[in-house]
Amino acid sequence: MPRTIARMIPAAALVLAAGLSTTVSAADATYRVVARTGQAAPGGGTFLSFSSPVITPEGRVAFTASLSGILSLRGVWSEGVSGMNNLQLAAKQGNAIPGVNNTRIGAVSQSASPIINASGEIVFHTPIVGAQAQFGEHAILRHTAQGLQSVAMPGQLVSLPCGGIGCQRWITDLPGLGYAFNAAGQVAFLAKVAGTAINDDNDDLLLLRTGNAIQVVIREGDTPPGTFGVVFGGMAITMPQLNGNGEILVRNYLQSVNTNTSYWSVWRGGPGSMSIVAAQNWLAPVGGTFSGNFIGFGTMGFNNAGQALFVQSVLNNQGDLNSGLWLNQNAQTQAVSLNGMPAPTGLTYNYPDSFTGSINASGVIAYNATVQGPGVNFSNDRVLIRRMPNGAETLIVREGNQVPGFLNGVVFSNPAWSGERVLNDGRIVFQSGLSGPGVHAGNDQAMWITRHGAAPALLLRTGQTMVIGGQLKSVQDFGASFGAGPETGGRTAVSELGQVVMRVTFTDATQAIIVASPESACPGDVNGDGVVNFADLNAVLGVFGHLGDVIPGDLDLDGDVDFADLNQVLSNFGVDCGI
Repeated sequence: MPRTIARMIPAAALVLAAGLSTTVSAADATYRVVARTGQAAPGGGTFLSFSSPVITPEGRVAFTASLSGILSLRGVWSEGVSGMNNLQLAAKQGNAIPGVNNTRIGAVSQSASPIINASGEIVFHTPIVGAQAQFGEHAILRHTAQGLQSVAMPGQLVSLPCGGIGCQRWITDLPGLGYAFNAAGQVAFLAKVAGTAINDDNDDLLLLRTGNAIQVVIREGDTPPGTFGVVFGGMAITMPQLNGNGEILVRNYLQSVNTNTSYWSVWRGGPGSMSIVAAQNWLAPVGGTFSGNFIGFGTMGFNNAGQALFVQSVLNNQGDLNSGLWLNQNAQTQAVSLNGMPAPTGLTYNYPDSFTGSINASGVIAYNATVQGPGVNFSNDRVLIRRMPNGAETLIVREGNQVPGFLNGVVFSNPAWSGERVLNDGRIVFQSGLSGPGVHAGNDQAMWITRHGAAPALLLRTGQTMVIGGQLKSVQDFGASFGAGPETGGRTAVSELGQVVMRVTFTDATQAIIVASPESACPGDVNGDGVVNFADLNAVLGVFGHLGDVIPGDLDLDGDVDFADLNQVLSNFGVDCGI
């Protein structure tokens, strides 16, 4: 399938073509259109609308979508195991589920995007119809190079201590967002069960599937390891994370066996090896006690090194409840951001955002927070911070700062309010509002990525005009799932190459799945060291002729390494972008 590029229209043409009162700054990106409404969908039908898409570290995309036609069906499409620019149908409403008796896929929810791992395999949650639907309404399915297969299914037996002839327990319900999928192909998921001696006090489970084996990680009503007087409570708001080593990070409530009081807690580990990270009423490392309710619906960050991020409040000795961002590593917890701690702005932190925190493979953290101090108000109190493993922090952007490349007086508004993502090379992707001269409700949102040695690159902005399917269109809205890091086992729309895949809605009500790839701040620099030299030349020559996923050496991000990439190195040879 040929690569489709949505090209920017010159700013002067935007005014004439789109009727805008002000120009929209050109983005520092190229675009790949993966799918668009009105386009024939692989497997039949025509795309009508899309979910928020996801992407692999190398740039392969997956998404759910609905089709138009006589039957308005829904399904899941992916480049994951077929290759970039080779979109294929993974599963569609009405398809039979292999290996499951007389059971078919129901109307796949567009709000439940799939999870795609580094191998390009996808896992998704779907309604079912047929024989197994008598036990429950939803299943978790996986799509690999071998095709579609079941991960968890209503009526599926679960091995639990039981006793007695005929004692059985089986899955009944699978929550829509309660699962994670890692690079090793393991799936951690929540489930409700029914059967012998099951009641409302012990019917919630956290399970881990490895190959064909399913193990119990946590069960409601069981006594947690290393505790007394409490049992695991229900897991209605639990959102597990699963790193590449099979270690799970999860929040859960503990229930007192004597007073029926609930306490929040954070746990990590695997089947038979769960250990507690923090809990309500524990002493905090900065003094006071961990307190309050869950913040941010249990969202956290995790990596393969076992470093865990979570947001939670502390009740200090003066009776003040302050929210903080915490890092747990090597069985120790430390404060990353807490009310009163110094910030790189010369001010002090007020509180971190409730949903914040992204951590990469080496322990670099990105998070957004508010600051307090002289001259701070609601128009300049939000900051985006990068924290290195040694604790050193850098201000990435502050609300109220001038936006680079824009008219004087155009400033960032609520930067990273919808989240942030730190890549393994330290770059950060974030969304921000804009305010100032020429900014209005039709062009006040933008997606950015930081660049080493240069100002952040603008990836996409509302009001921006581009050609999609031969027609000039104006961006009305866009959305992306940032995720909490590359090794959490969750959804993400950000690749390790800095590409961001977005569902873009245009002012004519059409949509497209678009991958925005940032233009390099230093053309020809393959390894990102700021200098174009023999190392970059050798990197291109070493993969010359490559076809498929975008890799280092594919400088124009078109899925092959050819003379265009080689010429980019040669034409910039000797350039030092750090000068």
